[in-house]
Amino acid sequence: MASNPSKTFDRRKSFKAPPTIIDGGQTSQEARRIHALEEQKRKRNLRVDSSRQLDLFANLDLGLSDDEEDDNDQHVVREGVGGFANLLSPDDAAGPPPSATPSPASTTAGLPDTVDGAGAQKSKGKNKRRKKGKRKQSKWADKCMYAELLEMRDEPLWSAGSSYGSQGIVEDGLPSDLESGWVAVAPVPVGKRCLAVSMQNAGLSGIVSNTMLRSRLLGKVLLPPFPSPLPANTILDCILDERWKSTGILHVLDVIRWKGQDVAGCEAGFRFWWRDTRLSELPPWPLPRHTRPSPTRDPSDVFPYPATFLAIPYFTPTPLDVLQSTVVPSAHAGRVIQIKVPNPDYRARGGAGAGDEMDIDMSAASGDPSPPDVAAELQVDVQLRSDGIILYVAEAAYESGTSPLSAWIPSTIQAKEEDANSNAHNAINAGSGTESPLVTFNRLLQNRAAKAFGPITSHMEA
Repeated sequence: MASNPSKTFDRRKSFKAPPTIIDGGQTSQEARRIHALEEQKRKRNLRVDSSRQLDLFANLDLGLSDDEEDDNDQHVVREGVGGFANLLSPDDAAGPPPSATPSPASTTAGLPDTVDGAGAQKSKGKNKRRKKGKRKQSKWADKCMYAELLEMRDEPLWSAGSSYGSQGIVEDGLPSDLESGWVAVAPVPVGKRCLAVSMQNAGLSGIVSNTMLRSRLLGKVLLPPFPSPLPANTILDCILDERWKSTGILHVLDVIRWKGQDVAGCEAGFRFWWRDTRLSELPPWPLPRHTRPSPTRDPSDVFPYPATFLAIPYFTPTPLDVLQSTVVPSAHAGRVIQIKVPNPDYRARGGAGAGDEMDIDMSAASGDPSPPDVAAELQVDVQLRSDGIILYVAEAAYESGTSPLSAWIPSTIQAKEEDANSNAHNAINAGSGTESPLVTFNRLLQNRAAKAFGPITSHMEA
């Protein structure tokens, strides 16, 4: 029986479509966000009650009063049996005698693993192939809190007579409490999402490699372990800069654990404050030594590993004027920062650096050290490309996997999504097919501000 080509094509389109498009609009992103936040609060209350050990006091009894003791001749012992444990003899404390009827679990205890040699080799080979085919998933796989694409539209999501309209869901798709209940992180740089994990290693700080990067989806090691100023037992949600070999930048997006203290259960606003405070307390970190140039390597690649932990700016609260005047323009233009890079023309003059023959550029005409006016480090300005904005629910805790408690607003349209998911994209981002979600977001902000305060000129249009 041949399948309908139109149905197959529509099914392929739904792979990248948000849940609202797939289920026919029965559940909005706002409704799923409210449900996820309530579920987080419920689990948090259970953890708090469990840590307080309230079940130990559930059957607490203060005993009989003095009047009740006089009336009753019998005295009921209201203590546990733990106090009588020292009265038992060693023989009494032994386990029960063995049963004459063996249990089903013990019947195979004395049998050999295999019956005969041929069967043993055959089953062993099958088990080997079976174990070889199954790969154990890394414990770091899919541990990042991945944001959903913010669903935006100009027309109402449901008709006026629908039951969903009574839940206060905003028609444009933007969160109803956008101005007071969210944290905006922008500009999110272009790069690879990963986890920075610091380990407890013995040795001199800065010499022993104590940090490694794990990929977001599979948890694989992106870079070999390298030295960093991070304290032991720290986990950061990061973005590896697209040009990290020439800039040495590792962007810090969020903090999950710091020096053994779990911060993932805290609210988003506190986590970002904690992130900036702790990163500012890190000691100055020396740059890695410049290695000799290689024909197969770009001359601008001077960093063998990330050396700068740079926090991504965040904004809270997020009123409409701040979003239009600061957040959206920064996400549109990117960010310019000043960093330090090793000077390739510098050669050490005596001391600790004089013996680093492997780090000296021997291709120069003279092997003499550089003059005193040549610095070992250079200050350069770096332009960081923006990838968009990430919005976090201010009351939400950090959770693994894709979550509706964080929303993603990309600054550009991916080429693959234009062709494969054009219908779903137009349904979410109402406007022209070439309009980026960031432009749509800014236009919806203007519409909401115009309804509340009158027309407001956007800094993107100025």
